[in-house]
Amino acid sequence: MHKRWAFLVTAVLFCLYALTGCSDPDAQRILFVGNSYTHQNDLPKMFGQLAKSGGHSVVTDTFAPAGWYLSDHAASTDLPQKIEKGNYHVVVLQEQSVLPATTQRGAEMYPAARALHQSISASGAETMFFLTWARQEGTAVQEIGFSTFNDMQTQLTAGYQQIANELGAPVAPVGPAWQRALAERPDIPLYANDGSHPSKQGTYLAAAVFYAVLFNESPEGLAYVAGLAPEDATFLQRMAAETVLAPVR
Repeated sequence: MHKRWAFLVTAVLFCLYALTGCSDPDAQRILFVGNSYTHQNDLPKMFGQLAKSGGHSVVTDTFAPAGWYLSDHAASTDLPQKIEKGNYHVVVLQEQSVLPATTQRGAEMYPAARALHQSISASGAETMFFLTWARQEGTAVQEIGFSTFNDMQTQLTAGYQQIANELGAPVAPVGPAWQRALAERPDIPLYANDGSHPSKQGTYLAAAVFYAVLFNESPEGLAYVAGLAPEDATFLQRMAAETVLAPVR
């Protein structure tokens, strides 16, 4: 009889954990808010696999409709409810790929970021910004007034850093990590064919940056390589570590 009750209790607990999406109540819960830059190649899942490889327990969630701006998220009725009820520790905000590099960021990106940050803070979570990468040279860069990747990346970095400093929020410097990787190993394709979205390698580098930022430790040596060539994964791990942790090493 005791064994039977023990089995039933175990089964009920398993079902409850399954409904919450994690069997570890101490897991760090992270919501990624953005658009196709976030959901292409499933960045949150890839980050979760890296975290597991490093011995960290996380639960990732995603709210990233294609083409959305932070202003779309701020106007959404679904996202605030998700944030309020999700019991998240960190909510990551990713803006549309071009807006943070333009003069319109002050009028469009920043008010939305402030409103979302207020909702995130009220829920008890921390806001983090996903500083993205510039468009590939020779594609859409020239159409928006930037002649090189580096020119656009400089403005993207400044755009994200300004609002992050204002709100006291940390930044995941994915774009600067891409900048470093492209300078050292331009043979590794970080872009998809459109010269804008990430390849699997690009998403892996982004995931490694989030690992370094969220855990304040290097992803170098992690066994999870997402099906990439091990030498490429090792290089991308190092790029993330050097971008995030080099100043304090």
